[in-house]
Amino acid sequence: MKFSLSCFSMLGLMMLISCHPQNKTKSTIQPRIEPVEQVVHGYELVDPYQWMEAADNQNELNDWLLSEGRLTHEVLMQHPSREQLLSRATATEGNWSGVTGLRLYGERLFYFRRDVGASKLKLRMRDEAGADRLVLDMEAFSEASGKEQNLNGYAASPDGHFLAFLVSESGAEITTLKFLNIETGQLLDDEIPRIWGEMIPQWLPDNSGVIYSQMDPNLLIDDSLDPVQNMQLYIHQLGDDLSDDKHILGSQIDNGIIIERQEFPGIQYISKSGHVVAFAGGARSERRLFISTLDKLTTQNQPWQTIAEYSDLVTRVSIDRNNLYLISVKDKPNGEVLQLPLDNPILSKGRVIVPHSDQVVQSIAAAKDGLYIKSMHGGYHRLYRYDYLNQHLSSLNLPFDGRLDIATDYQQDGAYLRLISWTRKSEEFRYLPDTKEMLSIDFGIPADTEMVDYVAHSVEVPSDGGVMVPMTVIHHKDIQMDGTNPTILYGYGGYGSTIMPYYMISNVPWLEKGGVYAFVNVRGSGAKGRQWYLDGKGKNKQNGINDFNAAAEYLSEKGYADNNNLIAQGVSMGGILVSNAVIQRPELYAGAMINVAVINSTRFHKGFNGENQIPELGDPKNPDDFKHLLAIDAYQNLKSDKNYPSMMFSLGLNDNRVPPWHTGKFAAKLKASEAQTNPVFLRVSTKDGHGVGISLDSYIDLKVDGWIYALMSSGR
Repeated sequence: MKFSLSCFSMLGLMMLISCHPQNKTKSTIQPRIEPVEQVVHGYELVDPYQWMEAADNQNELNDWLLSEGRLTHEVLMQHPSREQLLSRATATEGNWSGVTGLRLYGERLFYFRRDVGASKLKLRMRDEAGADRLVLDMEAFSEASGKEQNLNGYAASPDGHFLAFLVSESGAEITTLKFLNIETGQLLDDEIPRIWGEMIPQWLPDNSGVIYSQMDPNLLIDDSLDPVQNMQLYIHQLGDDLSDDKHILGSQIDNGIIIERQEFPGIQYISKSGHVVAFAGGARSERRLFISTLDKLTTQNQPWQTIAEYSDLVTRVSIDRNNLYLISVKDKPNGEVLQLPLDNPILSKGRVIVPHSDQVVQSIAAAKDGLYIKSMHGGYHRLYRYDYLNQHLSSLNLPFDGRLDIATDYQQDGAYLRLISWTRKSEEFRYLPDTKEMLSIDFGIPADTEMVDYVAHSVEVPSDGGVMVPMTVIHHKDIQMDGTNPTILYGYGGYGSTIMPYYMISNVPWLEKGGVYAFVNVRGSGAKGRQWYLDGKGKNKQNGINDFNAAAEYLSEKGYADNNNLIAQGVSMGGILVSNAVIQRPELYAGAMINVAVINSTRFHKGFNGENQIPELGDPKNPDDFKHLLAIDAYQNLKSDKNYPSMMFSLGLNDNRVPPWHTGKFAAKLKASEAQTNPVFLRVSTKDGHGVGISLDSYIDLKVDGWIYALMSSGR
């Protein structure tokens, strides 16, 4: 994802690009131009590559993408710095080790560990006696199956003796749910297909089975269906035939709760007392919530009680033995925490236990002793504890500023914590409420000194209307502020998702050569609460684009970079942000890297996972929404008389989130323009998807190719 530097002459660069200039040396396969003229809500549109959207044309589209991908690969491979960068990146990644993903099930702590030289994370567990053991090794799992297998998610049983885990192949996110006896290491015979990789099952309190969300059964007979529509919720008892699984929620069952086809029904929590909290959601921060009990689910026709609708703006949930805890942002843009009894959870009668403040409440985790609250302020996390006994809210001091992950179990006191920053490797702690101690946990991970010479600066960038936009800039402490530093500016700006600190070790090959990396939380993120998100959502997307370009201007004004070496980068929904930023203000950028991206915003609903995006972007079938969607449709707004900055698009042909035709259409139209003389590259992977579960080798290749492109675009 990020880049390395060395100095090469402009002559060498021009010789390299002339081997494959965008409009001179072309693929042997050219995409056909078949203009479709339409009038949509009064707007006359011409779409020369609409044919790429059709399922029947995917082989033709893929043939062209792969042809372009081969040429891009040839160009990147010829760059004289690639071998050195690949070697350095492989060494940096290979020598790194660490711990992530702490989860507590009873007295058993589960976590992912990456050891030096390993290509995949290993799932491990520490039991109540402190003994540490391997639970699941996906490298060995892949070797045994003869296929590349990725772990998308898991849930341990309440007693910690069984594991339900989601496995996918080749970067796809359509998984199979498998079961493991942790004590014996043996797989159970139960297997459940067609599970979306984000939909983690939940175990029944007696460890006898799970509640799970399964994708549309009609996918078995019609692969043209949108795979993320029409999910259903079931109860499965271990050992039973799948045909006996109890259907409890979804669009195909009439039990008093209406679930739309585009909604994702899922299971949130199952309490020891048998209370079941389910949700319906999608590509949005808020969710609908329902509650029932296990006995009602198996005996009643209408077992569910609605707790919250989307309009109630509930974003996070946790439970203890007797209570339900919610984060609500309704009329409280930074969030407040409510407590409701599980036996009668009426939202309007919820008791406020964490009031609204200037800090953004991001998550909550219930333990036996209290509720642990994670908030955000100034780009870093803060930790609070609500004591159930004395009903007191207190602040807990963290060892350093960074991003915080919390693991609790409502049957256990205290919390396990993982803290990480831009330039500091993760450290793990256990908080003991009785003594108020923050104890360091020793996982036997060696110390790391790779980032000691690098700094991370948090700044506020002025944007339109006097809005101040948070940005973090990371670089070597001794760089010269003369505008010559190749700089990557990354933004996302969707769903209220906030870019938080992560350890930048993987970007050392870029930083150690003088490169700069900047992360900007434009409007549309959640960096400053709900209102900040709304100000960049739907019809307000242009605000985020303006913020991104303001960040580019700031980097130039402060001497980090200029338009000869500033590269914009966006991924997924960030494709709308970056594609528009670059075509609206091309004079600011030397290039752009746009990965697995949403771009063609007036037609996103035509692809799989499309209707799921309507809450974020708006509905193209609505005239008012279509107006603003057209304004941010970079594909429709390309000008045939403009030479835009160089661009490189990366995509995986197994992507189940964003159809590759978004990239294909935009790149084809850009490449076909006679005015476009700056190169346009397509980087195509046949073994990856949207990036979830990407292998280490693929990840390194993606980073190195990005660095090479950034070097080329900045004249090196």
